[in-house]
Amino acid sequence: MSEVKQWLDEKRVAWQSDFVGIAVNTAPSNQAKEIRWNYVSGNLNQHYQSIRLRVGRGIAGIVWQTAREHQDNHIFSQPDLLLEYPIARLEKLEAVIGIPIMQDNLVMGILLLGSRIPKVFSNEEIANVKKELSIVEALLAGELNE
Repeated sequence: MSEVKQWLDEKRVAWQSDFVGIAVNTAPSNQAKEIRWNYVSGNLNQHYQSIRLRVGRGIAGIVWQTAREHQDNHIFSQPDLLLEYPIARLEKLEAVIGIPIMQDNLVMGILLLGSRIPKVFSNEEIANVKKELSIVEALLAGELNE
């Protein structure tokens, strides 16, 4: 098990989330970015592996494009969001928050927390997650450079 996967498993429990994942760019450096969910914890199935996003598409693509956190709630009551967020549809997530993982002022990945019941992530919860970003950045950098 990779260090990133182990970290996600621990944080999913600590943060009381149903799903935690990290999306990264998997395309070669000379091609357009292809964002994929390479690291997940709490997944219901393996369908997330088929998701391929571009910058600006899906929650990971939106966060990648803006380099800002993005949160949505009551996703299953909004058909347009179900189409826009395949990870929410496939993992049955009612609420999600995506947070950019930055390195040298560039997005290197997207950390996603998801809940299978409607909820709004509090400022305290978001702050607790952001405190951990430097750790996941280092773990992710180690895995991406291997």
